[in-house]
Amino acid sequence: MKLIKTITDKCFIDSEVLSVSKPRLTVRTILINDEDKIALMYMSKHKLYLFPGGGVEEGESLEEALKREVLEETGCSCNIIKELGYIYENRGLQDFTQQSYYYISKKCGEIRNATLTQEEEEEGTSCDWYDSDEIYELLKVSAHETLQQKFLQARDMAVLEEFRNVMKNSDDNMAQDIVNEWYESKTNVDEMIHWQKETLKLWETQVSQKYFPKNAKILDVGCGMGREAFNLTKMGFSVTGIDISNEAIKQVTELSLIKGYNIPFLHFDGYSMPFDDNEFDVVIIWAQTFGLLYGDKYKITFLMECRRVLKRNGILSFSGHDYNYLSKNYLQCLNGRKFFPYADTEIYWEAFTIDELADYAKQVGYAIKLCQTGEIYKPEDGTIIHCVCQK
Repeated sequence: MKLIKTITDKCFIDSEVLSVSKPRLTVRTILINDEDKIALMYMSKHKLYLFPGGGVEEGESLEEALKREVLEETGCSCNIIKELGYIYENRGLQDFTQQSYYYISKKCGEIRNATLTQEEEEEGTSCDWYDSDEIYELLKVSAHETLQQKFLQARDMAVLEEFRNVMKNSDDNMAQDIVNEWYESKTNVDEMIHWQKETLKLWETQVSQKYFPKNAKILDVGCGMGREAFNLTKMGFSVTGIDISNEAIKQVTELSLIKGYNIPFLHFDGYSMPFDDNEFDVVIIWAQTFGLLYGDKYKITFLMECRRVLKRNGILSFSGHDYNYLSKNYLQCLNGRKFFPYADTEIYWEAFTIDELADYAKQVGYAIKLCQTGEIYKPEDGTIIHCVCQK
């Protein structure tokens, strides 16, 4: 199980004292009910909130101890979903150390009466259920006086942050699977060739004419059915296209041969690009591709990979749906920043403001040359946001 955090006296006071005592082992859990609420224990005597759990008794495994403690404190049986990590506490001034192992678990069955110890009853121990934002506020605002209480607060705050990161990454990964499945469907890829235009969009033409070096070597990320690659090749550029969809790569390769182009189209996994460092003069992420990179972490990692394959002073041009335009004209298709263009499907495109799109590039170290709205083909097509930046 991975270490989430080490907490020592120095986190709270000016003390370098460390204990060499044998750690006490405890086990605790993020316990989730059927309404996706999380169990939180409260000790009214100390005004202290904690995740359920307690000490591991002799002869018990961590899992056995967890299920016993959860049943005693909350009255719930639970199924352990996954390991979360452990916290190591070294309370040097108290000559005490502790390792607390945390799991994510799911409530199962009916809630029965808790069987609290006399000490727990005297401390006014009770259990209630909250969402993660409510728990964050409860753990954060509590003002604890004793050093021990400060340890407990810091411990569970670190665990909550780890849990939220794990769940966010899990949600992003599941959403990314939806994208992969959508673009591997032959039916969906077949439709792409019918609704895409033959020419570059107005803003794409302007960017390529003004910012792309003559005879530039261009990487087209999310090449789809080749609209951008075909047109840029006709303009004299040397283009390589990559896409996460095997089906799209198969079809665009066949289409390219029919049209008489000699453009390499390659499949990649969406993370690692199969190219050496400093290989391309220009990288483009056009159409809706950037909005399909769900989650901030994925976008940043992706832009870093683009930066790796760009030559010194190379140009990155990428675009996304215009949130302000969509909120005025397609509000019924928006859920927050998620734009759902197709009815009864789970796939969506993330929408952005100008500042948000530029900020992604800045975080990776690009110099912004241009970030603005762009025209598509005609006024009734609306606008997109696009960014031109330099390595």
